[in-house]
Amino acid sequence: GINAEYMGSLAVLFYAELCSACTIIAVGKKATIDGSVMIVHTDDSGPNTDDLRLVRVPARDWPEGARRPVYKLDDPYPRLVAADRADGYKPVGNQTTSPILGHIPQVRHTYAYWDQDYGLMNEHQVMIAESTTSAKIPSFPVSMEGGKAMFAIDELTKVALERCRTALCAVQTIGNLSSEYGFFSDAVGNMTVPLLVDASETLAIADTEEVWVMHVMAGPGGEGSIWAAQRLDDNAVTVVANGYTIRQMDLDDPKRFLGSANIRSAAVELGFWNPEEGPFDFSAAYMFDGDKATGSLFFPLGVGRRVWRVLDHFAPWLHLDPRLGSVSDRPSYPFSVVPDHPVTVEELTSLMRDHYEGTPFDMTKGFAAGPFGNPTIWATTRAGLPSLGYERPISVFCTTFSFVAIARGWLPNEIGGVVWYGQGVASSTVYVPVLYASTSVVPRSYVDCLQSEFSMECSWWATTLIGNMVQLRYDAMIEDVRAEQRRLEGESAKFLQALEAKALKLCHNKRCPREAVELLEKATVEHAEYNVEQWWNLAWHLVAKYANGFITNGEGAIEKPGYPRDWLLISGFADYPGDTFIRPPGFPSDAAQQLGEHVAQNWVGYGSLLVVIAGAVAGAVYYRRTAGSAYGPLLG
Repeated sequence: GINAEYMGSLAVLFYAELCSACTIIAVGKKATIDGSVMIVHTDDSGPNTDDLRLVRVPARDWPEGARRPVYKLDDPYPRLVAADRADGYKPVGNQTTSPILGHIPQVRHTYAYWDQDYGLMNEHQVMIAESTTSAKIPSFPVSMEGGKAMFAIDELTKVALERCRTALCAVQTIGNLSSEYGFFSDAVGNMTVPLLVDASETLAIADTEEVWVMHVMAGPGGEGSIWAAQRLDDNAVTVVANGYTIRQMDLDDPKRFLGSANIRSAAVELGFWNPEEGPFDFSAAYMFDGDKATGSLFFPLGVGRRVWRVLDHFAPWLHLDPRLGSVSDRPSYPFSVVPDHPVTVEELTSLMRDHYEGTPFDMTKGFAAGPFGNPTIWATTRAGLPSLGYERPISVFCTTFSFVAIARGWLPNEIGGVVWYGQGVASSTVYVPVLYASTSVVPRSYVDCLQSEFSMECSWWATTLIGNMVQLRYDAMIEDVRAEQRRLEGESAKFLQALEAKALKLCHNKRCPREAVELLEKATVEHAEYNVEQWWNLAWHLVAKYANGFITNGEGAIEKPGYPRDWLLISGFADYPGDTFIRPPGFPSDAAQQLGEHVAQNWVGYGSLLVVIAGAVAGAVYYRRTAGSAYGPLLG
């Protein structure tokens, strides 16, 4: 039989498929509208609360022979308690120092950086985005009995930002440390039933000149690591959605490909690759693409569809097939595409808010979207049902924060690195240029936040209140939200242009005095506070405007929109009261006739429903017929 521990692991897996699954988008400098490098990260939280704080870790000098502790971090507040790391991580009240897994030699000087779950951006415009990925080898921390690894990806990103002025240095630092001290995924669960779907990590690591995509997983037996890195072409866009994307690698070309010393030998040793059967393919060798015994469709569709969405958006001329999904043994989609237009920040924020609108998979359409076109699908863990019965979009209900980080090499570091940041669900947040590579402060509303306690002093709660409000009447309310997003984010773009022009006047030879940094700090804090205030105003506006199912615009008459006609037809409204009412003598004899006329008039609506049902049946037949094809078993 299936034991309780296994079923519990499946429940976590099912939740993780919707929530613990971040998305990365990265854009090379020749593909953007202004020559900057851009990376996107959506932090889609797992089954725990998250520490919402943005924390600035300062630059420091260290004595010769110093040792750096490697901490075991947590998801909920406080993610880290460590007096030696930053003021924001010093113990408060009865908090105790986070567990230390080991120490590594410290360097003489470490750089300042912005930190959350993972290191975000340092003072030299090195920036990182993350996506948890699958692998065939689990690993566990040294704090667990039998565990052999010291580093999870969170501390690896932080060490890299502490020590590196370039993306290439960060790749090599993460690779070297994980190989020497061991890598483990803190989402892999327990040793009895490890969650291979969460057994590894992928990073987009960028600076002012380039982007590298890096896969990191455990080495054989859970010791050391196996890793691969591929440089993104400067004129291209790439996406990672919880699945590996690096395939064949020319390791004789270190300007494009890098990997651990054991990258090929371990695959042969473990039986993952036979050199006589063809070239080495990293994803084919090491990616775990789902426990097919559970019927899970997170692989291939929960991963592959997001990859298709981003690549198809930028290169529609490739006519990529959305049905292919993501599978380990063959490439469904290219590593990257050359966009058919220059990429903008506005475009990237729009993609973070995407529910496949305007595609055949539009989550605002169909019966599951309810009467008001709501794309939100809550996590479902009911036993015996598929774990992924709906599409998994880029914008998901459990996103904790998301950002577009930008590095600009023609500007001084103090001004060149900027982050457009939003807390909460992407579709209901407002992105604000809240921090620069050089600044050290953010508004308290981005720091004093707990998911377990409602607070009007917290940016996350403003977004979360709006996100929950729009569930009431999504089709109408989201238009109010989008209008404010356009207004405020448009204002922010103009604000940045003016602020940076003013700050540049204080800089010489690409070096800026403290006065320029203080100008950036003061202005960005005030601007972010203004945006948070505006977002709270929007929340209360929605409460008043859409109360009680009405739409109220000022005093006087109110709109009574009710339900859409098609929804009434399929929900039983048109059939009421049916045989639940016995008409008394004298009841108007034309009532039945009126009902008949009503049904006849709306036959087109019923016919549309029948077409949808017929299409679903035809689709099921099609997929059964393709069961013997290359992708049939995955789709059927």
